[in-house]
Amino acid sequence: MFDRKKPCQTCPFRVGGKALRHLGFELAEEIAESLMSDQTFTCHDDINKPDSKKQHCVGAMLILEKQDRPNQMMRIMERIGAYDRHALVGADDVFEDFDEWIEVQAT
Repeated sequence: MFDRKKPCQTCPFRVGGKALRHLGFELAEEIAESLMSDQTFTCHDDINKPDSKKQHCVGAMLILEKQDRPNQMMRIMERIGAYDRHALVGADDVFEDFDEWIEVQAT
């Protein structure tokens, strides 16, 4: 669940490049609210994989870490040594916060 260390090229949380866009305001707001409410968020590349193969979205984790708000699963996995926030790379590639991300997704 926490094996990946950098956001994928099409991660919707990336600032530029091939990032997925146009999710719309409502869906983006729903995703952001769920993340800020301690929910996990599966990488879009893994949606059709078996649960045992799904990874948490690194872009979402990076934004949560920037806001010093890791979700419950991130905190649990860090306590048992299965997640290391310092191993994540690409913080400069993702938005600073969810408000900024929602604004871009809404256009």
